[in-house]
Amino acid sequence: MQSIDEHLQKQFTRIALAGSTKCGKTTLLGVLTKGMCDNGRGSIRDLMVNYSHEVQKGGQTESAVFELIGFDQQGKQVLSNEQPKNKSKYQSEVFQQSNSFLYLVDLCGDTKYFKHSISTISKCFFNLIIIVIAADEGISRITVECLLICQLFKIPFIIVLTKCDLLQTREDKDNIINKIHNQISNSFVYRKLVIANDGKICANLMNARLQRNDNQRGMICPLFEVNCIDRNGTEPLLEFLFHFKNQDQNISELRSQDQPFMMDVFYVCNVKNIGEIPFGLIKSGTVKLDQIVSVGVDDNKQIQCAKVASMQNVRSSVTQAKSGELICLILQPITQTSIDFSKIKIIADPKINIPYVKAFWANISILPSPTTVTIGFKPILELGNITQQVTLSKIHGDKQFLKSGDCALVKIQFVDEAYELVNENQQFILRSNHSIAYGQVINISQEDLIQNEL
Repeated sequence: MQSIDEHLQKQFTRIALAGSTKCGKTTLLGVLTKGMCDNGRGSIRDLMVNYSHEVQKGGQTESAVFELIGFDQQGKQVLSNEQPKNKSKYQSEVFQQSNSFLYLVDLCGDTKYFKHSISTISKCFFNLIIIVIAADEGISRITVECLLICQLFKIPFIIVLTKCDLLQTREDKDNIINKIHNQISNSFVYRKLVIANDGKICANLMNARLQRNDNQRGMICPLFEVNCIDRNGTEPLLEFLFHFKNQDQNISELRSQDQPFMMDVFYVCNVKNIGEIPFGLIKSGTVKLDQIVSVGVDDNKQIQCAKVASMQNVRSSVTQAKSGELICLILQPITQTSIDFSKIKIIADPKINIPYVKAFWANISILPSPTTVTIGFKPILELGNITQQVTLSKIHGDKQFLKSGDCALVKIQFVDEAYELVNENQQFILRSNHSIAYGQVINISQEDLIQNEL
């Protein structure tokens, strides 16, 4: 088991790969994390996906893939001697030998599964998103929606252009780059596209801008050209990723490791002979082995508690973990009362008075769309680790419906009056088949609040 001091000194960054289906995201992920080349037919992709049927679909990823890149103190990538097929041992060895590391998450690009990508972006508070564009396909609707989501959640992004070897002439590639430039320089996104030859310089320019914590409009957007067959272009990209800094201090939803512990649970996996293991992001504080934590409320709205029996960071056992890290916890009940760990959404210090509510007020803006929003409309809410159907129960003022471009103060209620953790000032997205609106929590309705006085 790793020593406490050694683990807590490691620097890390959370990064997502986003883009349309079959643009080469998963192949790029494999090339970057395993130091290998692809054969041009997706050979390395087969090592990365979570399920065998995703291999058969050839390019259609249905579930988010979590991977790791490690660096030594000089910025050289750390690779493992383990077989890439053995994800657990491979990632554990890289993590143990690295001075700093990157969480890389490959998001779904197919329209049918893109809702999972929106949910993951809402939950993970990524420091950076790599938008992957295939040179032979160009900009798709999913690409545009990825840019939109980056802007809504204020996430910096870069562009990686893949499959350039499929273009016939230099003119064809210039045409694609011009289209990308036009798309990201529009009035809504407004970034300055630069061809990235020096990853360190590009990273330092972005770091300096982000440290000021001001509007990202006008910030540079580096474009990297990567060939996954011969790994040409990967070195500048890896150099950029090493020098790009975690900016968690600018994310209001994430708090320092000195604050009380709180963790959002993304999902709970069932492991044979162990049981149900929650996986998620620590939003504040530090969690330690044998610590007593609250795991939500029961049917009688009473707080339930458990003990942290074990924890893992990137498939490696650790004795404690801090704010911003993605971890798994093995929990044990501290009383004879059974706990359904499969329903856990929040794990926290029992002293925190968690605002579980069934409704809240928010300012929303309707995105360009043919959809008209009225009272009683039931979209899906993506807010932190919440992915739930909600009802638009009230619109403040005289408006009876909202159309494209409208802004309004509305009351949002969870269907079936389910109670969820909601904090003021949180950003969220409302969606059905696509993003419909974005907004910010303004006020937690006091009559809908569970008062957890502990």
